[in-house]
Amino acid sequence: MDGTWWQHHPRTSALSDFLYPPTGDAQIGKIRSVISTFTFSDPNMSASNIRAQPSVEPLGCVGDIGWYAIRFSLFAYNYKLPESVVGVITGRHPETGAITQFSGIMVYADNQSATFDCGFNAALNQRSEISAEKGTVRIPDTFMPFGGRKEDGLDSKTRFYYAMDGAGNGHREVWEEVVQDVEIGVQEYMIKDFHACIEGKLDWKVFAKQTQAIHAIMDAALQSANNGSVPVKL
Repeated sequence: MDGTWWQHHPRTSALSDFLYPPTGDAQIGKIRSVISTFTFSDPNMSASNIRAQPSVEPLGCVGDIGWYAIRFSLFAYNYKLPESVVGVITGRHPETGAITQFSGIMVYADNQSATFDCGFNAALNQRSEISAEKGTVRIPDTFMPFGGRKEDGLDSKTRFYYAMDGAGNGHREVWEEVVQDVEIGVQEYMIKDFHACIEGKLDWKVFAKQTQAIHAIMDAALQSANNGSVPVKL
């Protein structure tokens, strides 16, 4: 377990079934590209903030919120590792030099790719998009789903959206929504899975393997960024 809330949310399972149906091919066809962003704005981040201390968090924003965006890209490709990774550091803390803005590209075989962006220098953005041969999937609230307990004043449903190529008139897209009912908050779903792992109802090794894949991408992205953004093969 790695503390990645959205991975344990019902919408994630629904999206997985949509992208990789248990029977038959995906409605949107083969994935060609994935774009995932997680940013929030903290322009006056203190040098004492853990996020701004390379000695404590040497990966900066990549190890903090970049983790989520990288994981979504891996999730979209069913945790298949790319052939190479390119990373670019586009922002640093003015006092400590901690990485505060970062972009990366994961290059797959067969004309497939994933792009991830993360940072503390832009407005809150947690959108993700999957472009495939026959359609597109969009999620506006990827990592902190808006749905939750009704008693907490939250919507008891979460959604992702898809559009099929040629479904609209001319260049107008027609978006359909896929709705999932939720009973609890996103963090609580993660705790339930953690409990299931302890009871032996879920295999913790699956989560461990996924976590190792994320670390491999982060390490390659930072190695690339620190060496002139040359591609690093995996």
